[in-house]
Amino acid sequence: MGYKQAVEMRWRMARENGALLRSLSGVPVRAVTRAGEEIFSAGWPALPEGCEEALVTPLLHREDSNCLPRLQTSPVFGAMASIGVRELGRAMGTLLLGPVFPGELNETAISHILAPLNISVVQKTAITAYYRAIPAMDCRALVDGALLVYNLMYGEQLTLSKLMEQQPIFPTIEVKKEGPFLRREEEPRLFSEPALQKILRCIREGAPQELARQLRELPQWNLATLAHEPLRSLRNQLIAVGALAMQSAVRAGIGWEEACGLYEYYVLFCEEVSDPAALTGLFARMLQDFAARVQALQHDGYSATVRLCMQYIQAHLYERIRVEEVAAHVQRNSSYLTQRFRQETGMSVTQYIQQQKMGEAKRLLRAPASSGSLWLMLGYCDQSHFDRVFKKVTGMTPGAYRQQFLEKEGAESPGGKPQRQ
Repeated sequence: MGYKQAVEMRWRMARENGALLRSLSGVPVRAVTRAGEEIFSAGWPALPEGCEEALVTPLLHREDSNCLPRLQTSPVFGAMASIGVRELGRAMGTLLLGPVFPGELNETAISHILAPLNISVVQKTAITAYYRAIPAMDCRALVDGALLVYNLMYGEQLTLSKLMEQQPIFPTIEVKKEGPFLRREEEPRLFSEPALQKILRCIREGAPQELARQLRELPQWNLATLAHEPLRSLRNQLIAVGALAMQSAVRAGIGWEEACGLYEYYVLFCEEVSDPAALTGLFARMLQDFAARVQALQHDGYSATVRLCMQYIQAHLYERIRVEEVAAHVQRNSSYLTQRFRQETGMSVTQYIQQQKMGEAKRLLRAPASSGSLWLMLGYCDQSHFDRVFKKVTGMTPGAYRQQFLEKEGAESPGGKPQRQ
């Protein structure tokens, strides 16, 4: 196959896999060449002035050496992911996924977001139309979609854990002063970089007492420098710090479902708090909660071998996990690990793998844009096998579980209609 044919095939794969993700989740997709020429798009919204430079430009893949998925988030414009389109070691362009926003926006929420920005009524109308045109989806689901598309395009088995080892997965772009939607004074940071790293280290090491001491010693913790800033600005900074704390807890061995659930719990309450001091107190409790859970994990009575086994399984939920691979990772033979694991946990390694995968499947089914190919994402060979395991663990099929969740959400929401989370 010649170079031209290989390039055409690579772009065709980008188009087909982008269309697949679009059909499964509603995420807008767009492909552009290295020179900026559009190849195709589906659902791509009209971007407000200033959005292209702030959100899209940093995602473009122009280096020949790296086509791994990237993610950018902005408190104003939402989140986008990208995948480099490369053939024969040469960067050809970028497949853009998104934008999406992490929650459905009503007029009140939009007003809070836009309050710090110096914009006119016409500009507010434009950016409100932009919000209405993009789907609601959390960053984790967007990353999952990007990993799926990347693996299908390149025939690889890249996992979230492998990707996180190579680059940050939740970078937040700073809101700049330039541009009609971005005129604002530079806001002071709640944490300095050294202080933030100390806090994250306390979480990774499971040291809530040391974390409490670090928080007490922060000169900015009384928010004197932020007293004149909008409350939305404070929320955005704390939510970003919370995302980093969640990642630190996951690296220390906390399961994704538990860590995401805890993070979402605190973020939900932060939107209801209107006093800055109460808001920082809430997030201080969140940080200490993460550290305490890591500490409890370290003192849960499991041996180092079993704990390493659990951590490996958590880090590879999106792959097909074999007991032999787990045993090799913890440097034990399979029969010894199987016996030791059952003695300490009351279940086999295989049962634990199924339990954790089904827990992750339930979390994904509760996501606003639930994918119909969860079995593929979670490393199962076929959908019927996945459905049987899910029903064995939960007592119902994946479709019935999601329907039950949507009906429950609808019953609890105002007006009896399901609310997107």
